[in-house]
Amino acid sequence: MVRLTKQKYILTALGVILLYFIIGFSHHSEFFNFIESQTISWRFWVRENIFGKSLFPSQEIIIVSIDDQTIQKMSHPFPRSELAKVIEILKADGAKVIGIDIIMNYKDPFGEEHDKKLAKVIKGDNVILPSILKFSNGDFQDITEPIPILRDKAFSGFINILSHPSLSRIGLVFPKSEDSFYYSFPLMILTKYYNMNTEAIKVKNGKEIKIGAMKIPVDRENLFWIDYTSASFAKEPFERVLDRRFPKGRFKDKIVLIGKMFPEAKDYFWTPLGMKYGIEIYANCLNNMIKGEFITSLGRLANWIILLILTLIATWTTTHLKAFKAIFVLLFEIIIFFLFVSYLFCGHKYLAETTFPLICIFSYLLVIKGREIAKLQKGIQKNILHKVKGKLYPLSLKGERKELTILFCDIRGFTKFSKNVEAEEVVIILNEYFDEMAKIITKKEYDGSIDKFIGDGILVFFGDPVSYEDHAKRAVLTAVDMCDKFKELQNKWITEGRNIGVEKEKINIGIGINTGFVTVGNVGSKAIELMDYTVIGNEVNLASRIGGVAERGQILITERTYALVKDYVDVKKLDNQSELKGIDKEVWLYEVKGRKNL
Repeated sequence: MVRLTKQKYILTALGVILLYFIIGFSHHSEFFNFIESQTISWRFWVRENIFGKSLFPSQEIIIVSIDDQTIQKMSHPFPRSELAKVIEILKADGAKVIGIDIIMNYKDPFGEEHDKKLAKVIKGDNVILPSILKFSNGDFQDITEPIPILRDKAFSGFINILSHPSLSRIGLVFPKSEDSFYYSFPLMILTKYYNMNTEAIKVKNGKEIKIGAMKIPVDRENLFWIDYTSASFAKEPFERVLDRRFPKGRFKDKIVLIGKMFPEAKDYFWTPLGMKYGIEIYANCLNNMIKGEFITSLGRLANWIILLILTLIATWTTTHLKAFKAIFVLLFEIIIFFLFVSYLFCGHKYLAETTFPLICIFSYLLVIKGREIAKLQKGIQKNILHKVKGKLYPLSLKGERKELTILFCDIRGFTKFSKNVEAEEVVIILNEYFDEMAKIITKKEYDGSIDKFIGDGILVFFGDPVSYEDHAKRAVLTAVDMCDKFKELQNKWITEGRNIGVEKEKINIGIGINTGFVTVGNVGSKAIELMDYTVIGNEVNLASRIGGVAERGQILITERTYALVKDYVDVKKLDNQSELKGIDKEVWLYEVKGRKNL
């Protein structure tokens, strides 16, 4: 168990406070609203498909749809006198309220007489027309109402979709002044359905909208959460109503909504239950209000308490448990949280915020990852570390038994060379040599891991921390490239006038390669946090011994390595088994001559 110091407690507390400030400032950003809307859609899906629960459409609502069937029979747009005929028919059949979701802020292009016919028919309290709130750069400017001849005969409500992505909620009221409001299309329809005037509407900002005894919950932005139904509302095509092809009394005492439901009208929106036309969205709003079944936001205080609890659990987990256990607990916490918010929504119609709690928990997963990488950084080479950083589960501090290919390379004649030249010259040669060899070893197609530089030698292993099956092939081809590069370096140094020996006495590299099971992992002292990610075992020693007997420019490999690479390189089997110092068995060696021409 990890023990926290006083300083760590303070840093943890500051981290929690900072997280809360970030959440507070970013709460209204489009990015977070978009993510939250996706989680709401997911909850609707869970309720419909897993719990089998759905809100059914009210029988009190009927949609008269201007749909493809209507467009095929009638020209579109059609004169408003046709709309007047339908309204007259609906009134005659006993419709209680008629809501028209067709913008009429311009004169009828077919002539003024059509507007006059419509104005005559809509006169009274039971027809609601649409108006539009006008904004500029996000600031409210004015409201656009129907043309005067129509406005003076009927009530209107705004049809703006004041909402965030996925149309989970819409605005029912919009402030006109400090104590007065513009009212939305569905809210005006509901008021008339219950035979009330707008004076009956009382708004408690951030809490509820009252219409008489009815209380409609809204969130802190006065937005109404829509509880969508997956079932279809009762519909009658516009042209059928116009031809009176419906049963008598079909619309008696009903709320009738007239709107466009054909794709070319482009009056459709993405909702948690898929694409819906604007008139269907208003039908869902009215359905919630008539049935008195509402989705309610859990509230800021409750959401912050949940977030605080999750943060405290994540903090304790991160600081008290080792990486694997901590990750397991945090993933379990995410599952429990999802089950909890699903239960609240599916069982009680409460919406809890999910975006920020999930961001909080995932941020702690990153903290765990960073903590483990920081431990490894104490003694791990950068070429290995960059591979580890891409993993969710960092390398274990414990050793692991694994088959790898080990390459050992050092410079022949280096001791004699270093005695005959200045120390600065030795450093220049050595650094350039290490630099060029490292570039080859860490190339993407080879992906070798440099264990360490030992004097003028290099110890490399292939196949870890990123595993791949062709580690032997990569190692041998790396060695071929290293020898070729060293020949280039020899010519370069001679051109520069450096004393690297003559003819067969020139410094050159010898390479030994072996494949076998080794122990790989962090080795060192935890007490002083000095660790080294390395390979150990007999097979490593064997590679080192083979490298020690390799002559200038020679690549020697063992029989196991040869069996894995024989299709890729030309080799020559040495005549005799080699007896290597410190190795208690005789070893067959193969000299690599170069790549095969495949």
